[in-house]
Amino acid sequence: MFTNCKISDRQLKKMLLFDLISISILIIPCIAARGAGKDGLLAIIAAGAAAVCYGLMMLCFCKQIKIDYISYSQNTLGKFFFFLFGLFYLVKFFCSAVFVLSLFTSVIHETLLANTDNRVILFWLLLVSVYYASKMMEVRARIAELLYYPVLIPLLLLFLLGFFKISPANLLPLAITGTTPVLKTGYAVLLTFSAAELILFATPSVSGADENNKFRRKVIQAIILASVFNLVVFVVVTGLLGVSGASSRLWSTISVMQMIEIPGGFVHRQDALMLSLWLSSIFTITSTLFYYLCHVTKSMTGITKQRYIMGAYAAVLFLIAMRPLNLEALAYYFGKYIAFIGFPQSILLPLLVILVGRFRKEADT
Repeated sequence: MFTNCKISDRQLKKMLLFDLISISILIIPCIAARGAGKDGLLAIIAAGAAAVCYGLMMLCFCKQIKIDYISYSQNTLGKFFFFLFGLFYLVKFFCSAVFVLSLFTSVIHETLLANTDNRVILFWLLLVSVYYASKMMEVRARIAELLYYPVLIPLLLLFLLGFFKISPANLLPLAITGTTPVLKTGYAVLLTFSAAELILFATPSVSGADENNKFRRKVIQAIILASVFNLVVFVVVTGLLGVSGASSRLWSTISVMQMIEIPGGFVHRQDALMLSLWLSSIFTITSTLFYYLCHVTKSMTGITKQRYIMGAYAAVLFLIAMRPLNLEALAYYFGKYIAFIGFPQSILLPLLVILVGRFRKEADT
């Protein structure tokens, strides 16, 4: 991480919230409805509670490491093991980027730009994301701060308008599917909070993070707000479409936006409005992935030309994501990877680094 630029805890909160909800608001209603039916509501609540614990764990790791996570790991593990360590993160960030890019192009192509080639959509997303990622942390934080209220408030209001059309029969009764489906679905929803691990990388850029309890509160607030967003979206989507409708397609949220009418009739394509706002937030997660792909690669290889690294990743991602991938199959395999490898590594790798660091410190003394 480029720690010469400093951001505030408030800016980190806004960046983290964008990272957490930019994808989850599209896919969580489908994930929760498919896994637990009406009890997907309980699964989201359980996942929110677990996500707070996960965030506290990441903050605890940050407190133990105190400095830049990558630099600390490099100094602690040695060259060979650090290379293996870095590969785990590169694979995770790269796979996440493939999924996000594929989801983005599919949604926009099917809803807004049906006559536009997927490759054109993908190209412009990559171009803007690389440009955004090339900026220093302080610039990216200011952009997130600028977009925060203009994006989130209209989105939340649009979903709240849907409450007036909800059918209670689509949401009730609860607690009918059993504990196991709720817990499994809760874990699947929890996986969407894996972006919270990025605070391990970002903490050195936050002014006074090591002695500022306010910073820790901001992180937890971002996780709680993301949970509230997920809950509201699930209630509206399932309340309007029912369990079968919510689980019928990966981005069932878009279908709901076509049913919500804005008072006054001055907007006739609510789905287009929501997507336009969502586009603003999607660039935050794609640029974040590029940013950390570049950062880890530079630390592993010693290459100093950032634009070469970003250009290489953009070219490879374009060649992969431009192919006509089956998004449902991609989401399935990506979910399996995150569930069994990606998410556990976000806990085990920093824990391993901290334990090795303590052992070496004791050995030196």
